Amino acid sequence: MFRTSYLKCLLLVIFILIITENKIYATDTKDSKLHSIYHIYINEKHIGDVRDINEFNKWINNKKAEYKELHPNKKVNLIEDISYVEELLFHDHYKNPLDFKILENNLSIGINASLISINDEISIYVEDKDTANKLIKEYKLQFLNQEDLSNYTGSTDNGVNNNSNRIIKNIRLKEKIEMKTTVVNPKEILSMDKALTYLNTGKDLFLKNEK
Repeated sequence: MFRTSYLKCLLLVIFILIITENKIYATDTKDSKLHSIYHIYINEKHIGDVRDINEFNKWINNKKAEYKELHPNKKVNLIEDISYVEELLFHDHYKNPLDFKILENNLSIGINASLISINDEISIYVEDKDTANKLIKEYKLQFLNQEDLSNYTGSTDNGVNNNSNRIIKNIRLKEKIEMKTTVVNPKEILSMDKALTYLNTGKDLFLKNEK
């Protein structure tokens, strides 16, 4: 009888201890505060960590605002790709705090421009899409003789010149031409004249007239 009572008492104590331990653990988990840190990357390279991502974004926006003052009529943006990964910790300290001087040295801000890529070999930056289209058109027209030039530039919507039966529907470059909007240092943007000169001297593009 005594042995049975002792065993019951022992089991009860063990049961209470188990419940107590689980309760402490749960309470400890509930009361523990999780802290966020953000791992900052430039072009997928880790450069440091910050606690407050809002302060980090504010710093970036201030730098863009400063650059905007130099180019008030342009859309400015970061040239590099910036990303971050959030990590939750049970403590608020970390080993790699972000050095904003290093960030500034590795960060570039530019303006929107149009990139003309030719066969993935030649890259030309011009002010905008309209300038890019005009540049390609001007380049094509250099290869027309005076008669064809007159017919092409003076043609009606159906491609037939009012003063001629000659039809020039289109002029195509045989080379692969791609255009897209990108962010670039303003110093790399060429004027129409300089871009046309670069096309003429940088690479010979073969043309095909469709008549």
